[in-house]
Amino acid sequence: MTRLDSEKDKNRFCFLLKKRDILLCFRYTALTFGFNASPFILLYVLRYHAEQFEDYMCTRMIKNNFYMGNLCKTSNSPEELHKLYIEVVHCLQKGCFDLRSCNSNCELVKSQMEKDDRMVQHDSDWEKVLGYKYNPKLDTLKISNSEVDNSVNTKRGVLSQTANIFDPLSLCIPVTVRAKVPLRELWSLKLDWGDVMSDPLQQRRSSLAVDLAGLSDLKCPRQAINQDSPAILCIFRDASHNAYGFVVYGVQNGKSNFVFAKAKVAPMKARTLPNLELLASYLAVKTLPTLLKTYSHVKINNIYIAVDAQVVLSWLLSENIKTKSQYTRNRLKDVHQIRQEIRQKHSLDIQFKYVPSAETPADSLSRGISLDMFQQIFQYWTSGPKWIAETPINWPKCSLDYLSSKKQGDSLIFGATHYGFGL
Repeated sequence: MTRLDSEKDKNRFCFLLKKRDILLCFRYTALTFGFNASPFILLYVLRYHAEQFEDYMCTRMIKNNFYMGNLCKTSNSPEELHKLYIEVVHCLQKGCFDLRSCNSNCELVKSQMEKDDRMVQHDSDWEKVLGYKYNPKLDTLKISNSEVDNSVNTKRGVLSQTANIFDPLSLCIPVTVRAKVPLRELWSLKLDWGDVMSDPLQQRRSSLAVDLAGLSDLKCPRQAINQDSPAILCIFRDASHNAYGFVVYGVQNGKSNFVFAKAKVAPMKARTLPNLELLASYLAVKTLPTLLKTYSHVKINNIYIAVDAQVVLSWLLSENIKTKSQYTRNRLKDVHQIRQEIRQKHSLDIQFKYVPSAETPADSLSRGISLDMFQQIFQYWTSGPKWIAETPINWPKCSLDYLSSKKQGDSLIFGATHYGFGL
């Protein structure tokens, strides 16, 4: 609780109560947790507190690693993590912040938490971390249990149920994308929020609800990229008439791990499949600056984007954009502009490769698949094709009939941490 001094008059509130015909007005003398602005106020106060100390790793962690009251930090060094834990506890105690409900997958840090009596107290193996469930013993993540009601039959109910699935990394997007496609159909039918859906749509929704409820049983390794070794980003993108998107894998030391994925429903205005494939490429390129900023502490050697449409690959490799479609020209200009910015800022170039549809994991997120099928390919989804972990990457050999000999040459050029704690 933060006591107010000179800001009291900014926290007045009023009930419709009168005393002797005078409207009673009250004011808070402290900021209680419960306001809509409380999370922001907490982070603002934490940043202000951290700025009262010299700038070093602990204060930077307080400024950058808090989210909604949760503090998460990872490192490859148990000793460094142990030191940071002791420092952050000491630093925040000076501001009367008492860290509690702590846990870690590092035994050294965990023993210190137990000694300080700050360990989380419950019988579950899973912790809530940034909306996901995390198992410190197995070092795995899974999405939180979601209550899915398969009896909803209105547009309002479908939208509400779809929003219940919290998966910002898109670990389970090949299944959850199926929940987004019906929303586009409901909008195209111009139904009001309370109108009942047709029987075919309700049947599809019911089968989907069963699949969504079972997603919390799937577990994914937490570590994506090791910050102590150079890495390669391999991006697979794909599109269908229903959805388009991409999936990113971090490749290093003979291993490949899921990093991030994203999918969007195809626009209501009909687009050709090549245009949708281009949108998938644009979405992948557009996300790269954020990914590179997130992994700024990791040396990224190469960025590859695998394309399974030769027409789109020809567009992406062309210096002179030759197409009558203004929409296509604009998207290609955007791709080239972002590519140039990445080249200038990070000294990295994006290399586009051709990969047949059968070799791209993104095929599942563009089509949407059942939970049973997703369980069968889950290992493939979380680690990507085996050949991307080879050194050098053994790209599939294919006939590129739509590309010139120069573009074919351009297309065929070969070229995070162990431990953490949460509070």
